[in-house]
Order: sequence, then C-alpha cells, then structure tokens
Amino acid sequence: MILELGSSDSSDPRDVTHTVSHMESFALPRDPLTGRPSLRQAEGSGSGRLIGNPRARELCPFCDSQIEQQVDRIAAAAGLDHWMAASVRNKWPVLTEDQGRHEVLLPCLRHAERLWDLTDGEVARFLAFWHRRLEACAAGERDLFPLMIMNQGEMAGCSQPHLHSQLIGLPAEPDSWGPRRKRVRARDCVICRGDGTTSPIITRQGEFTVWAPYHCRTGLIRIAPESHTSALSAEQLRELGPLVRRVARASTTVMGTLDCSLMLFAWFRLDRAAAHWHLELVPRKTAIATVELSTGFSISSIDASAYAAAVSRALTRG
Repeated sequence: MILELGSSDSSDPRDVTHTVSHMESFALPRDPLTGRPSLRQAEGSGSGRLIGNPRARELCPFCDSQIEQQVDRIAAAAGLDHWMAASVRNKWPVLTEDQGRHEVLLPCLRHAERLWDLTDGEVARFLAFWHRRLEACAAGERDLFPLMIMNQGEMAGCSQPHLHSQLIGLPAEPDSWGPRRKRVRARDCVICRGDGTTSPIITRQGEFTVWAPYHCRTGLIRIAPESHTSALSAEQLRELGPLVRRVARASTTVMGTLDCSLMLFAWFRLDRAAAHWHLELVPRKTAIATVELSTGFSISSIDASAYAAAVSRALTRG
C-alpha cells in the first residue's frame, strides 16, 4: 500500500511506500494477425464485479474496514491525523509483477461513485497524487511506461462503482503513443497549431484551455495548458482538479450519461522535453461500434460546435 499522508494543519504530504523489486525486460504477447499487443487480466476478475449490484456499497472492497484500519495505523505511525490519497495493488491486474505495475488509486475511503461527488479540495489533491505515482513509476529501475486512467461507470468498463483511478506501468510504449507524441512536439505541435485554438472552445481557466475537437469520437473533450509545455507538475494537476470535476459533470449531463473515461497523456520518459501534455475526457454512453473495432476509425454523431456550446452553458449553470 502507498499512501499520501497529511495533517489537518499541514499542506506538506509525505509518502509511505513499499519497495518493488527489479524486473527484467519483458515483451508483451502480440496478436499474430494484427500485431497488436495483448494484456491478460488475472483469472477471477469477473467474480468481483459489483457494478449494478444493489449491495455494491455494502460489499465494496475499497470501503472494507480492514483497509481503513490499515490506513489509519500507517497514518498514526507517521504522527499524522488523516490520509489524503492511497494506492493499493490491483487484485486483478492486467500485468503480473514481473511484467509491470498495476495500482488502484483511491481519492478517499468514503463511498464516492462520481468525480463530482468529491470536493474541489479532494479532487485537487487526488490529481496531484497522480503525479507523485507517475513519477515514482517512471523513475524506477524497471523502465516502465506509466499510464494513468480513470473510469467511471459500467460503460467505461468499471467493475467497482467506488471511484478510483488506475496506474499501469507498461513494459513497452503503446503503439498509438508514438504517433500522438510526434504530433505534439514543440516544433509542429497540433495542439498549439490548431486543435486547441481553432476547435470549438468550451472554456478557458487560468493557463488551461478546454475544447471539443472536430472529427473525434462522440463527446470527446481535450484539456491542455494553453502554452506549449511538457513539464507536467503536481501543482498543475492540483490546480486542474476542480476544472476537470466541473467539465466531467457538465459533459456527461449534456450527453445524457453518468459514465465517463479520463486519460492523461504525459511522457515521463520519451521526449518529455518536447511533448505537449494533455488530458482527454470521454462521456461513455454507447459501446464501441463494430465499424470502429474493425477499422480503428472513430465515429462522431454530434456537431462539435453545438456540443461545445452546450457544455459551456452547463458549466455556467454550475
């Protein structure tokens, strides 16, 4: 278990961590026809599924009293009166410990199911905790490629309704990251050149721009610093947290769903001095269509300008 701890009168968090052993290089298995890498989830993952279960709150593994007691003991041993965020080992990982890392990050032990169930302070601290775990994953001896995601609801693939994020330390860079990374390099950054300036703007807050890109999957929203930067910091994510919370609620309301996915694209190992970091938020209302599965194309059924305007109005209404 990994905790970020704090006291009620201190803003300086401390990590209490367990070390992880060195891993030899590992190649992911690939589909012999498509060449796509394959991840295999641990057996029994379906047995713990609580989405849609009327007893989900009662049976929630993240509300388990043993976890809470363990967290409280660690916090007390550190001389602090409460914890800010926690990371626990995934019970059903998509990678073994020899292959990589798969953590579940919890913003709180109370049973919150939606991003907007958190307070601004909680979501700010939680996203700052993302940065600490990403840095730890990338800085380890195992040369992992860290991926941070948050799924909310059944359409996003959640098995547990209790709000959580997942940190996956991959043994190789995903095939789709290379082209994306090249398109957001400093000299010819797509975000700076057009996607973040000519696409319909939803809102601007501080240094961040929120927009609805053209020709992308229905409901996709991108959030990025307005100026080109790859220097993602915990403070930036802390400031971004409340904005992400509001945009998630507004966009899912407009799309008529409670489910969404949140993905952070930040390069902690490759070309980090050049790549413009960004977040993608996708309300999840429909399953991926067969055309999308067979071609890799995305299908959008809404007008980006009208969608951006609707989300902007929803933000204004609060």
